[in-house]
Amino acid sequence: MATLYKQKASDKWWIRYSKDGKQVRKSTGTSDRKQAELQLREVELLLSQHKTNGTVSQKLAEAIQSEAIHPASLVAVIEDRLKRVAPKTQQINRSKSKRFLTWLAEHYPDVSLISEVTRPMMREYMSEIAGVQKPRTHNGHLRYLRTIFNSAVKDGYAAQNPTAGIDFIPEQKSPRRPFSEEELRNLFGVLTGKTKLLTTIGLYAGAMRLSDIINLTWGNVDLKADVIRWRMSKRRGKHMEIAIHPRLKKELLAQGTKHAANDPIFPWFQAQTHRASEAFRKALVAAGLREDIRPRSNRRYKERRKIRKQCEKEGREYVPDVTHQHEMSELDFHSLRYNFVSILKNQGCPEAIARSIMGHASAEVSAIYTHIDDESERRWVMSLPDVATAS
Repeated sequence: MATLYKQKASDKWWIRYSKDGKQVRKSTGTSDRKQAELQLREVELLLSQHKTNGTVSQKLAEAIQSEAIHPASLVAVIEDRLKRVAPKTQQINRSKSKRFLTWLAEHYPDVSLISEVTRPMMREYMSEIAGVQKPRTHNGHLRYLRTIFNSAVKDGYAAQNPTAGIDFIPEQKSPRRPFSEEELRNLFGVLTGKTKLLTTIGLYAGAMRLSDIINLTWGNVDLKADVIRWRMSKRRGKHMEIAIHPRLKKELLAQGTKHAANDPIFPWFQAQTHRASEAFRKALVAAGLREDIRPRSNRRYKERRKIRKQCEKEGREYVPDVTHQHEMSELDFHSLRYNFVSILKNQGCPEAIARSIMGHASAEVSAIYTHIDDESERRWVMSLPDVATAS
């Protein structure tokens, strides 16, 4: 027995029927009920003619499935998906899409429909990515393509997801760590101006990420109640607030008190996260806490520009060489967030309160940021009461 229905957020009619004891659903590709009912009757006729032990034969199921798939360009589906995400995510995903489409054009030039992409093709592509990329990057590509094909299957443009069965590669633990006390002293010894204020907020209001901090206005800062209120850049803009530490308040007051509520605290960095990151990177280099890799990066950038121009001149698609990726540094601005959580817990802050301050969704996430020092462990061990003394 087949039935007709509509899915949420779709004006197309869908057909649901039983296949091997499981429910199968396929789009009719039309919002016209009469046209959809004609397709429904055709399916019911096929089901009645080819029943085998109460289920549809495999060949019939494949026939119905292929008829229900509507041709859709792979490029069009990807472009449509890109429109549904935030601009920053769109930029990242567009780079992944470009790499995949270029590879597909080189290896399988006849493939243009999303339903024509097969599992062996995807295995070949992901194997190539794994050979030149780090596990984290490989997994990012796989996760993105899996989303694309899941959407295609849901919309009736593909019969199956060709990324199914391809495993993620285990990722190495991030080398990022908190600053030591001596490193923080060295860092603050070279900090000045806007970079000093930026770093002070990062250390004493560590619940905020860099993107949160550079978008703060003076309206977010309540110096009477000693609290900063803002909306997180992650977790769908969750409303947050954090108490202002006396050291941070002193730094904020040093900026003056005559500010309009809409005035940005960091007009130099507003909406320019890369500028803030670069200012902090230079401070780390000046403090001797990080190697200056910028000369090498600049050389590679110039080489990529030269190759891109050559590709454009020859009418070829340019795909960046990503085999020379930087190793993640142990210390960066996000390390201050590690310091903030670790200090809270080293001072005995309960897990539930620490999670609430940070806005962490789970204890697992909170644990990633936590680094308990040896002295704290020793202090808590030594605090255990002597219950083994003979009476």
